[in-house]
Amino acid sequence: MLFKEEDVRGILASRINFEEYGYYCNYNLGSSDWIKFWKEERSRCLNGYGYNGLRVTGDYYFYLNYCRLTRAILDSNGEYIESGEGFADFRDSDYEFYWHREIQRYGMEKTLERHGLNSEDDIGLYLEMMEECKKGGLNMEVGKARQTGWSYKMAGIAANNYYHRRNSRTVFMGFDDTYILLLFEKFRVMKSFVDANTPWNHRNDFKNRWSDYYIRASKKVYHNNGSVTEGGYKSEVVGVTFGGDYINAARGLTFYDGIIDESGAFGLPGNLISVCTILDNSLRAGKYKTGMLTILGTSGDLTKSSYDLSTIHASPLTYGFMGVYDKWNPNNEGKIEGLFFPRHWGWLGFYDKAGNSDLAAAMEYELSIREKMKKNGASATLLRKRMQEDPLNSAEAFGVVGDNMFPTIGISNRLQILNKDKLHEKRGNAVTLYRGNGNVNVRLLPDFNNCIMGLYDNHDNINGEVIIYEMPNQLLGRNYYKIGYDPVRQSKGSSLASILVFKPQSTEVYDGDKIVAEFIGRREDLDDIDEIFGMLCDLYNSEGMYENECPGTLAYFTKIGRLDILASQPDDVIGRSIKNSKVKRIYGCHIPSKLKESGVRYINNWLRREWGFDEEGVAIYNYDRLLSKRLAEELCSFDMNKGNFDHVSALIMVMIQLENSDILDARRDRSNSSNEDIKKSINVLKKLYANYR
Repeated sequence: MLFKEEDVRGILASRINFEEYGYYCNYNLGSSDWIKFWKEERSRCLNGYGYNGLRVTGDYYFYLNYCRLTRAILDSNGEYIESGEGFADFRDSDYEFYWHREIQRYGMEKTLERHGLNSEDDIGLYLEMMEECKKGGLNMEVGKARQTGWSYKMAGIAANNYYHRRNSRTVFMGFDDTYILLLFEKFRVMKSFVDANTPWNHRNDFKNRWSDYYIRASKKVYHNNGSVTEGGYKSEVVGVTFGGDYINAARGLTFYDGIIDESGAFGLPGNLISVCTILDNSLRAGKYKTGMLTILGTSGDLTKSSYDLSTIHASPLTYGFMGVYDKWNPNNEGKIEGLFFPRHWGWLGFYDKAGNSDLAAAMEYELSIREKMKKNGASATLLRKRMQEDPLNSAEAFGVVGDNMFPTIGISNRLQILNKDKLHEKRGNAVTLYRGNGNVNVRLLPDFNNCIMGLYDNHDNINGEVIIYEMPNQLLGRNYYKIGYDPVRQSKGSSLASILVFKPQSTEVYDGDKIVAEFIGRREDLDDIDEIFGMLCDLYNSEGMYENECPGTLAYFTKIGRLDILASQPDDVIGRSIKNSKVKRIYGCHIPSKLKESGVRYINNWLRREWGFDEEGVAIYNYDRLLSKRLAEELCSFDMNKGNFDHVSALIMVMIQLENSDILDARRDRSNSSNEDIKKSINVLKKLYANYR
């Protein structure tokens, strides 16, 4: 929808009056016109308001007209003067957000009825909502750029509920006090302004504890019999932290609006998804939804739980959140994701006085900043951080900042495709391997549920199963496939055993450079996992490299007389990474920090390698062909210094084998070349000697 300045000014009439005269209402205090004015304003804050065909929701009306915030102050020419206190500008991006909230609160049909609109076209949304989401009743997830004023919008929603919705509860939630304090402080500033400039102020006789994050609009009512009861609106704003026993803190928590800001900083992986699941259950009474949860994630400031956030964003309906079609990434046409507000939408300096964004100019400006950074020698990490703090699409936003050298943006984009299209389930077959007639046989498992274990999935059964993406090519020679194995030391614990089977690229094999089978899980008897490793080695006619700091694997294959399954220690790779290494274990490979760094570098090179080109000539990289969801998740979240990344460890085993083979091949080439030179020299000497004789 293209907004007109005169229509926007009609929506902002009350606040324009305040800016010009210092007050909202021109009528005498207590007069019928004064009462009528404030009743109308309250109705607008609750039910929305329209002017000349432009209509906004109640929350947006309150935010625009009654919420003061710290912002950039501009002169009449639109030039920056200073930071100061003022009202928010009307912006098309905010208009979208508040309408999507309204539709999830009431459903499309009731929303149109409430606002006296005939069709969706009367709202004119830019983001296209999934048809099934138009029924409403879903929560909202918002991915966004930094420094875009979202905490003010959340505080404004809380303030509107507090003043105008009887018995409502708004809950600010965060992993610790840091995030709640920021929201409460903004709410406090808005409350002070409204109390001073409107007749809506409420007493707080019973709950007025800012330090405890608990404000309740109620007053003492004295009765003739001497008793005192609580009266008034009884609306409240509360803060809840989840840093301790987050499950119990979330269980049974109800609210009209629940808001989690900085949801990417939510402690350990899995916390955010668990809390959202519990809260969604608490907000339902039979088929009815009694409240709405809104979670926000600021890219560029995300910790381990950022993966929870990106998972929700990539598959919103799975977790009870509203989904829209991705408008921002041309590679994701038709893809469903949560709400996303990129840097160039509603960016100060790139929208007109009516709030219409110039998306093309804003994008060009952001790209020019990145280009200038490149020319001035910015590192890849610094550029990646810029892309995440000022993203142009969700794929840029949810790449992980830090010491992770992998192409996380590309991998994250691939992971979103995997989650959307379920490619890992369509292309992968869960199987049981068993030995019979001297061969390894494969039996498909009819039930595929929970066979692929995501990094942060909660699984009661962690046995895991072998997943085969491509059966072995029997024409390939012995040891063509490379198999990596990261075993576990004990039958109990959080670490899982990981096995990856890799098909290299060569002149004989076109469709290589990929993972063709995997296993992730834990068995009560560790010999069972070793046997799975052995059967995969036999199935793919290759020896396998295992992490030999776990002695049980060597003991198992010694016991059954199958040491031929274990690859020899890769002395050439070890010698290249570690000078004067004294470790001699014959089979497998140990991974000290220096060799781990080399292995991670090998993985990075493989991921970034061009595999080919699509029909339009666009490069296809190896990360674009990943089918292992678990591996993609680990690569996105990888931290060199902490955490269990079992599939990455197995992949390091694979890459060490590939690197060792390359070293040996290069040595053979040099050896063959040297032998030929020696033969030629000998022949010359023979001729000279013959002539001499």
